[in-house]
Amino acid sequence: IETIPASRRPAVRMYLIGHPREEIAELMGWTEGKTRNLLYRGLADLREKLSEMGVGWERPQEAT
Repeated sequence: IETIPASRRPAVRMYLIGHPREEIAELMGWTEGKTRNLLYRGLADLREKLSEMGVGWERPQEAT
């Protein structure tokens, strides 16, 4: 989490421990749109960093 931009970390941390987006917005004093944007971008950053580290999952192959 420390590798993603500092502005996005609080939203991502709160989301990962179970706070819903609406609650994050209320607790941080942010609008719903700002919270949604920070969370979307922060989670995308985190997925990218984890992928670079080889952490992730593969989608199941379709049965033929």
